Amino acid sequence: MPCIEGDALTPTGKRLLEALTEPRTDEEVKEIISQRLFRVRISLRELMFAGLATVERGRYSLTDAGRAKLEEGKG
Repeated sequence: MPCIEGDALTPTGKRLLEALTEPRTDEEVKEIISQRLFRVRISLRELMFAGLATVERGRYSLTDAGRAKLEEGKG
């Protein structure tokens, strides 16, 4: 399940970014979006590679680009 297709977020990608509006562990994200942990981890890596998320001390959060992408999807 990709998070990004071309330049757009997939529904999964949008749910992940919404879950990261405050720093969370991968386990917390898993509970919020109701996905298996391995899928969450793959998706988080995809978002990090795209520069939309970052991780510090095991907690994932949005980058400025991630916040902008999330806002872009609301408009």
